[in-house]
Amino acid sequence: MQKSDLKTRITTTRKAHINAELRLLRTNNFVKFINIYYAVWLATLSIYSVLNPSVYLSVILAIYSVALTIAIIFLSTKNYGERALAFKTSYLALGRLANKFPDTLTDSQSRKLNEDYVKLLSECENHLPIDYYSAMIEIERRDKLDKKNKSKENSGELEFTTARLTSAQRFAAHFRCAYMHLGAAFLLILPIFTRCLVPMLTWITSV
Repeated sequence: MQKSDLKTRITTTRKAHINAELRLLRTNNFVKFINIYYAVWLATLSIYSVLNPSVYLSVILAIYSVALTIAIIFLSTKNYGERALAFKTSYLALGRLANKFPDTLTDSQSRKLNEDYVKLLSECENHLPIDYYSAMIEIERRDKLDKKNKSKENSGELEFTTARLTSAQRFAAHFRCAYMHLGAAFLLILPIFTRCLVPMLTWITSV
């Protein structure tokens, strides 16, 4: 295996693991926030239902209570924080491995580095494709910047890998945050919509 090939794989995997850690940390923080948000909303809705009894409100309150309980139990099994820490440990180890590359790489050194690389991969879960796509885009941008600045380091080293990304993969990498923002907006707006739904149902049934 050529030096550039192996080091490129290590560099790309390290960046993908960094992206995976950030994704899991964001998800973990959002899950904590949304649990608190819905708990406060349910408490407020419970007080409102006592002051303004309604069959529809009681049904909606029961549905949300059960759904929130199931969601909390399910999300607690995902261990987002622990998984993010595992990815951090992995990309730090990959960074140390990348720094071990000598100027001239022999076959025995290449085999040893490759074995160490495979061992590190076995100690951590695999990143998602979106983490890899984002890593390739970021590395490609850095490579182009290196070329523009006439830098010898890493110049052209990753062209053969970045060229593998399809248009759909690039689109997913660029708009990955938009998916999360849309989902977050939906979860935040849902209680407001539900609150408006109760008077609407009451009015419809009274007509």
